[in-house]
Amino acid sequence: MNYTEFVEKLMKMITEETGYKAMFFEATPKQTEDKILICAGECGSHSFIMGISAKECYFAWEEGKTTMEEIVQGLKDSDAIFDKKEVEDTLKNMEDYEKIKNFLFIRPLNYNNHQAELEDCLYRRIGEIALVVYVKIFDEDNMMTSFKLPVEYAKRWNMEEQNVFQKVMENTAHMMPPRVYSLLDMIINPNCDGTDIYDPNFKPSKSEMGNCFSTTVKTNGAAAIFYPGAARRMSDLMGQQDLYLVFTSIHEVMVHYAPVVEPKNLEFVLKDTIENATPEGDMLTRHIYHYSREDNEIRMLPLSSEE
Repeated sequence: MNYTEFVEKLMKMITEETGYKAMFFEATPKQTEDKILICAGECGSHSFIMGISAKECYFAWEEGKTTMEEIVQGLKDSDAIFDKKEVEDTLKNMEDYEKIKNFLFIRPLNYNNHQAELEDCLYRRIGEIALVVYVKIFDEDNMMTSFKLPVEYAKRWNMEEQNVFQKVMENTAHMMPPRVYSLLDMIINPNCDGTDIYDPNFKPSKSEMGNCFSTTVKTNGAAAIFYPGAARRMSDLMGQQDLYLVFTSIHEVMVHYAPVVEPKNLEFVLKDTIENATPEGDMLTRHIYHYSREDNEIRMLPLSSEE
């Protein structure tokens, strides 16, 4: 069975088993991978869409790691989440900021690759990086179900956007506290806990290797450097110097002591990492970012080819 036949058969099986129509979307410059999308519920005018990578499913099936039946069962198990009372309560509270505010958190996405789907969502853009506001609707056994916050709800709250983002970032920092990891430790022990940046004994590296900055859960950890005070804390510990930030994926960022590295060299390293080590869907940005100690701001630097 070739790829096209597999996708067609899988979509038919999904529809028959779940009652939801499965739709195939071919990769585009903005959406960088083939997707099978399944509508799994609705909130007002917005649908909850479960998406799976068509090629990942195909390759896993081809290598004997899974079956079509197992893929469909996984979707059915995910769909069952939408029947839980926690979800119903969350959706009922969507228009009340005081009731929903503690369920809001941030995930980082590449803006260029997700521009179309972000049109109706609340996010803050910093260069190529979009810090997107999500609503947590269920979290059990380390599996979180969430959806992007429709901007129409944020408008109804009559809240200053700056205050909403401040609360969202504080929530995310509480849910997924920042940690610094040794690359060697992560290779030897992927389950290592990392070091709390507010540990009084923590001393970040000033070497050219930099510091691997993420969160306790390591998923979508690149957002951690944008937490209130996080970049400032790393700067304090490095002698109150500027920092260069290399986002090797959506899950982590390498934080470098600015006096010992050149952005052009970091750009070369980032390019090589993205091409050889970063899964396509995990790419966050091809640019190097700079943290200015003077104005306490993170900004995207132009690519050397653009200068």
